[in-house]
Parts: sequence; structure tokens; C-alpha cells
Amino acid sequence: MLLYQAINNYGIPIVLTVHGLLHEEKKNALYKHPSVKHLYQYIRQSNIESKVLSLTSRIIVDTKYVADKINEYHLKQRISRLPIIDIIPQGINEHFVSLYNKNKQLSKNILSVGSISKRKGHLYLVNAFEKVCQIIPDVKLVIAGVKSEASYYNLLKKRISSSVYKDNIVLLTNLAQEDLYKYYSQATLFALHSEEESQGIALVEALAAGLPVVSTTVGGIPNVVTNEKTGLLSAYGNIDDFADNIIFLLQNPSTVSTMSINAHKQALNYVWDSIASKIERVYLSVM
Repeated sequence: MLLYQAINNYGIPIVLTVHGLLHEEKKNALYKHPSVKHLYQYIRQSNIESKVLSLTSRIIVDTKYVADKINEYHLKQRISRLPIIDIIPQGINEHFVSLYNKNKQLSKNILSVGSISKRKGHLYLVNAFEKVCQIIPDVKLVIAGVKSEASYYNLLKKRISSSVYKDNIVLLTNLAQEDLYKYYSQATLFALHSEEESQGIALVEALAAGLPVVSTTVGGIPNVVTNEKTGLLSAYGNIDDFADNIIFLLQNPSTVSTMSINAHKQALNYVWDSIASKIERVYLSVM
């Protein structure tokens, strides 16, 4: 904080990249798990974040959702001075673009990639998947991600092992990148029941590979996945709607093919060459 104040006092412009807001994260944590610790974190970190944002000349955010939140903070006087906001998404590895194959034979494979943690909603995904299996018994689900919350991973593993459809689910951790590419190539749909996202890199990677996305309407996801065009979205926690969306797509290959084309085309806006040029222009504008 002192460094930011010193830089501001010398009149040096500050460009800050924001991929998530502590105020929102800590507020949600306090709401879900009330405690003195979470209350302190919410007050302390929100206060620091507000001061930093107020000192910033220009802010780069990854989605309109984050930009709208910052504007909301200003209207509520949590930010004393509103900086210029540029919406520039996080880029993706171009190899995901090369995975797209418009002529590939559609399978009944669903892929879910994301850190194994509560905010990614894997337990909800498994619940929804069981409903899908009741209609489409030969569907397969691959869940891949780093174990970022050991307790949640253990709950997920136990939940899968107790499922009637456990043989239809594969849980993979610390997967090599080359192996991950293989699973993207083999999948027909991408599913992630997120509780919170500012953008969601894995969602964009899936779109680039031509996978329609089934996800939730939280945070910046609707800014990334266009409902009924590149995927299907439903409310967080609504297992029935989430399952119905997967079932609909698996039973309608022509819709999947159209969404796949749309998804790949939209994801081309996220390749690093394009993103880097936009970021460079922002920094040049303050010099």
C-alpha cells in the first residue's frame, strides 16, 4: 500500500490488472462461513483493495462483469476516484485452437477441467451427471484438475466411489498437458458447475477446442459463454437444469455441431497475439 501511495505521489501512472475482486470473494466467504477471521479478512482486504483501485490510473479487467463491479463500488463510494477501465480477457495457449476438428465424430464424453475445489462445483456436477446417466447410460465424464483443496478432493472421491455410475466417471489429478489435450480432443462437451468465476480460462480453452460449454450463470461466465450459441447456462445449484442441458446437447448432435463452430470462432478472440497487442496499447497510452 505504501508503495502505491509513493508511486502516486510522484505522478507515475499505475496500470493495474484485476482478474478478481477481493471484496466479492471475502464477502462470499463471510456469508457462507461466518467467523471473526472471515470478518477481519473481509474488512481489511476490502479496505486495501478499495484504496489501491482509487490510486490506479488505468485498470485492465478480464470481463465486463469485473468492470461492472468496479463501477458499482465507485457508485457506492468504496472507490474515491474511478479509473479508466479496459476490458481485455486473459489469453489462452494457441494449441487449444489447433485441437478443433469440425469433422470429428461426436462421442458421449464430457470433460470438466478446473482445480479440485468447492468453487468449481464438482460435487454438483457429479449429482447432475447421475441424472444424465439415467437417460443416457453410456455417457462418460472425465474430471481433471489440481488438488487445491484436499478436504474437498476427498469428499469428491468418496462421492464418486459411492455412485451407482462410478464406472462412468474418471477423476484425474496432476495430469500432464499433453494428456489433457488428448481428453479435450476426445470430448464432445465441456461441463463446469462453477460457484464463482471472473472469466474462467478452462472455459475459453474448451471453446477454442470446439467444445460447447455447459456451465452456470455466475460472475463473468455469461461474458465468455454465450447462452444457446456457444453453450447452455443455468443457475448455480440447479442440478436439474444443469443435467437437462447436458442431456439436450447429447441428444441433439446438430445443435452441438453448430455450437462447436460458434465456440471455436469466438475463442479466436482470446489468442495471445491479439490480447498482447491490446495490453501493449494500454501501457503506451499512459506513457
